[in-house]
Amino acid sequence: MKKCIVLTSLLCGLAFAPVLTGLLFAGSFDAGKLSFTATLNTTDNTTNAIATVAVPSNRVARVEAQFLGIGGSYQSASYGKVATFRNLGGTNTIQISITATIGAAETDSHFDALIRTDGTNAVLSVAGDTDVPMQWVTHVTVYYSAELAPELP
Repeated sequence: MKKCIVLTSLLCGLAFAPVLTGLLFAGSFDAGKLSFTATLNTTDNTTNAIATVAVPSNRVARVEAQFLGIGGSYQSASYGKVATFRNLGGTNTIQISITATIGAAETDSHFDALIRTDGTNAVLSVAGDTDVPMQWVTHVTVYYSAELAPELP
């Protein structure tokens, strides 16, 4: 069973709530920067959200994530991913360019880690393999821009 944890913080007077899906949460927040860790167990080859990060209105968010997975029979995986997002007036978030892979190593080609958009959020996901129990952990740092000044379109 998944546990969901919601962390609400203030960023330059604007409340936002990254929603962390997983069994473990540890995090810290500085003005313009949020760091946390989340975990998730998988037993199949479907893509599952391990964390969802809200992108505040009229801001840019750079998401840097290290994904690590370990399972029985020497199964393991490691991915470094970086993605940048912009929230457009609070209605939707776009991904700027593609997610960059900093490094990837895996013992099973079905394993994967992804960062994508969903509404106004950045979603971090992992995929395991059928009948392969995996324990996933992701260490995430999110960097936020200042809010767009009203005089700038």
